[in-house]
Amino acid sequence: MSQPDLVRPRYREGQQLSVDDLVAEQDHLIATRRRHDITSHSWGIAHGLTLSAQASGLVIAPGYAVDSLGRPLVVPDPLRLRWTDLPSGPDSLDISLQYEEEEVADRVTEGVGVLVVAGGVGPTAAVFLGRLVRSSGTPPYVPAESQLTYLDAEGGSVTAQTGTELALGADPLLSVRIPDDTGTPVQRLAVTAAGRTVVDGTLETPDVNLTEDQALRFGNPVPEPQQAWPWRWYQTELLADGVVTGRQLRVEVGAPKPTDVPDWYRFAVSNGTGLPPLAVDAGGTATVGGDLKVQGPLVLGPLSADPDDPRLNSALLGTWLNAVDQGSRAVDQRFSGDLFDTASLTVTLTALVSPEPPPATQPPATQPATVPPPTTPTFDYAVKIADNSTRQISNTTVVAMTTVNGDRTTEVLLRIPSLAPGASQQLTKSVTLPGAGATVRVEVFALGLLPGGRITLGAADLDWQDTTTIP
Repeated sequence: MSQPDLVRPRYREGQQLSVDDLVAEQDHLIATRRRHDITSHSWGIAHGLTLSAQASGLVIAPGYAVDSLGRPLVVPDPLRLRWTDLPSGPDSLDISLQYEEEEVADRVTEGVGVLVVAGGVGPTAAVFLGRLVRSSGTPPYVPAESQLTYLDAEGGSVTAQTGTELALGADPLLSVRIPDDTGTPVQRLAVTAAGRTVVDGTLETPDVNLTEDQALRFGNPVPEPQQAWPWRWYQTELLADGVVTGRQLRVEVGAPKPTDVPDWYRFAVSNGTGLPPLAVDAGGTATVGGDLKVQGPLVLGPLSADPDDPRLNSALLGTWLNAVDQGSRAVDQRFSGDLFDTASLTVTLTALVSPEPPPATQPPATQPATVPPPTTPTFDYAVKIADNSTRQISNTTVVAMTTVNGDRTTEVLLRIPSLAPGASQQLTKSVTLPGAGATVRVEVFALGLLPGGRITLGAADLDWQDTTTIP
């Protein structure tokens, strides 16, 4: 026979038992129990073990879990941890439960230990209970919106008297089989391990029909809602003076909470390539590309012309910096026309070169020479933002792109709420150099709003070479 993986004692009448015999019996029982737990059921949380935050600390509810090695994790009573026992600096804490053994005299006690990791789950054998995220009030941390439970009854199934079968497996994870006219079970619904939902037939919802030819068809249009209607997609009719002027397909997503994962609040159309031809996130940013065919105009919800709207500022600054980074030709093509003004706002850059230090004098022979402490080399420059127009410029943002020895960084230098005609503002900036002989390029851009919503743009650049030699 092949090499056995489980060995148990074989007893006989009058046998003298030794410690090895009893240990072998225990090893066999433990191994078979763990094999059952890890093969008949997937490892993870079986019951309870939820996280709750209280003023005094974190509470883990009683429950039962199995780790990836088939070892039981039992919490019979609420498990409490004081906030002072947990790290206080990270933005998030991942809480896991791990198996522990304690040998005291001639007994081995099986127990659990709580593992707290900042920004990452623990060892693979541990069971992840959930994530805590920083709170601005009391308690200092709260559980994230979604807790994770990994356990399922793999291989289990339920069959009704009609022959309909609901099965849980490895892949597909979930399947529903219904007998056809001949009584043969046919899989009508499946959820695969790759996250795909497969429907054999016609998927019907109150407002949407997805047929076998993959065409998306909607029922009767609903009246245009007068306020936000998140987590719905629907067809609505556009009215003008009581006359229907067209129809729109609308998809509304909700706004994430501070404890949510932003990717969970996104609508995307998938074509199976991994790059969705249409994706809209909760901030209102839409990405369109790839093989997306739309019958009729594709209309994205417009941003309001409000300079205090962070979405407008983000969209303008992102588009503008992307175009500038592509070169002057892209800038000319992107910002040509009546929308942008390039004459009202000017940017001036001036390098601030420190004078050469006077030669060191030799100290008197009676005094020991002192060596000055080493200094970090820097490059300093001055920026001047001026309004050369006869109108007031508001909400001006000044951004610097600094390249030192080929490494580029971008930062916002200044925000000017209001700049009167003919007025200017100045600032100085210091750039830390990695050493002597550094090459520096500074590009500064200013973006503001003129009366009437017109955008004004100013830019300047400066190149500098450190000629200092290393002694």
